[in-house]
Amino acid sequence: MTNPFPINDATAQYAGTIAWTHDGAGSLSANSIINPVYTPATADAGNVVTLTLIVFGEGYCNAASASSTMQITVAPIAGSFLPEMMQ
Repeated sequence: MTNPFPINDATAQYAGTIAWTHDGAGSLSANSIINPVYTPATADAGNVVTLTLIVFGEGYCNAASASSTMQITVAPIAGSFLPEMMQ
C-alpha cells in the first residue's frame, strides 16, 4: 500500500515560495517543491486524499492555491487456492 504517486502536472508562475499540504495519513517527499511525490499510508486505503498547492507570489503578487483529490484504492492480490485432497 505504499506505491508512491508522483505529482507531475503541477505548475506555478512567479512563485516566491511553494507549500504543499494534504489531509491523508501518507507523506510527501518534500512540501516546498513543485513536483513532490505522495506516498500513501495504509490508513489512506479506501479514502480520498486532498492535496493542496499554495503558491506565495514574488513581490506584489498575491498568494494562490489549487487542490486536487485522489481516491486511494487497494489492488487485489492474487493468491493460490488449494482444494483439500480427497482420500
